[in-house]
Amino acid sequence: MKFVPRTGEQKRSPLRMRTRLTLSHIFVGLVSILLILVFASLAVLQAARNAVEDQLVSLAIASSQALSEPLQDFISAEISIDDLQVTAASLWKETPDIHYTIFLTDGSPILDSHAGLAATEGNNPPELFQLLQAEGSSTLLSRPNEGGTRSLFVAVSFEGQTLGVMSLETPPETALPTARRYLFGLLFFSLLVIVGVSALSVLLARRESAPLEQLAVSAGRMASGDLNFRAQVEGHKETHFVANALNIQTSRLQSSLNELRTFVASASHELRTPLTTVKLRAEALRTGALQDPTVSDRFLTEIEDEIDRLSRMVNDLLDLSRIEAEMDTNQHTALNLGKIAAEVGDVFKARADEAGIQIKIKIEPDLPVILGDEEQLWRVLMNLMDNAFNYVPRGGCITMSLTSIGTAVHLEVHDTGPGIASEDIPYLFQRFYRTDITRQHSSRSKGSGLGLAMCKAIIENHGGKIGVDSQLGEGSIFWVELPAQAA
Repeated sequence: MKFVPRTGEQKRSPLRMRTRLTLSHIFVGLVSILLILVFASLAVLQAARNAVEDQLVSLAIASSQALSEPLQDFISAEISIDDLQVTAASLWKETPDIHYTIFLTDGSPILDSHAGLAATEGNNPPELFQLLQAEGSSTLLSRPNEGGTRSLFVAVSFEGQTLGVMSLETPPETALPTARRYLFGLLFFSLLVIVGVSALSVLLARRESAPLEQLAVSAGRMASGDLNFRAQVEGHKETHFVANALNIQTSRLQSSLNELRTFVASASHELRTPLTTVKLRAEALRTGALQDPTVSDRFLTEIEDEIDRLSRMVNDLLDLSRIEAEMDTNQHTALNLGKIAAEVGDVFKARADEAGIQIKIKIEPDLPVILGDEEQLWRVLMNLMDNAFNYVPRGGCITMSLTSIGTAVHLEVHDTGPGIASEDIPYLFQRFYRTDITRQHSSRSKGSGLGLAMCKAIIENHGGKIGVDSQLGEGSIFWVELPAQAA
């Protein structure tokens, strides 16, 4: 069968597979990086806010200590409110975003950095009075506000006496510059990682898909009919396993096709011979041989013999197909193979006496019982004995022996025939195979050419083995081993 490459489909499919692998790797990498980026960003932002709050606490404590004496002077009327405001402003000149308010012990505000005092009056926070009532036991309170801000309240004391309370508030934007710097660095690093992951994904996808591409091309060639082609794949153990399995299946398919071709050719030849004989004899009868009773009777007998041969061949083919399909395995029972061998020997003794051939049957006492189909095993022994009988000359000998070897029953059929050439032995159990010796003895052999093939199928169906040992001029030994039934 000529191989016609299907290049379009085979080139597109691996490309799509490689693209899918690449995109899947990139997608997984991007999702992972984005998740890490989100959580890292939240962690960086929270860390920046915590840093700002820690700075605010330190600044609040330091400011309360710095304002204690000026506030005492203001209460004593030694300085004016403007002087106090100048002093407070100098403390937070480097942090203009901080909103601070100073309250006296009666809760009245005296300074506010962002709003007028009118907006502050009447809106005294509860933390103010908590600090005033604590009387020195607590000097700092914190409160989260709406919008993400946080307020700190610190008591301002002078020589152990609480003079007032200062509140500090920082907007959420204060933490953004620091967080932004870290986030930009994190984003840049993430982009580098994405580029690296993408490049690595392409390399991995190419590495993973290359063996599959080779496998797809190999499968395409095999599917197109090039059964001589074998997959050669470099890659992981799994792809080697698949390639090896594909090669094994292709080899089996090729072997099956070769066997089918051989079987068709052999069967055609085996069928043609009797059909030709029937046709020639029928034509002879039609053209005048029917008028001669002696000739017509001989021709009719030959026609009947050939038809019987065809019937046996068809029946043997059907039986062989059933045996190879293991359709009769449910008929296995416990059997004594020695009893079957003795009965088969008795059948051939009458023919042997007439042909001048000696038959010997040697059966070991107390043979183990085997599990099998009696009719099929009877056929095996009959075929082996008949095969030996057809090739042993007058004065020859056929010996059938049964012994036990370990957990198996061993059968041998030894004949003193012409033997078998070594190059023919591997093919003896194929359907319709005939050796040169077989052709020379075709006048004595009227079989279907399926006997040994059927023996092999039956023995293997029983879990046993069958073989032959032979040399030209020294006879042949056909042997069978069948497992004994477990005790």
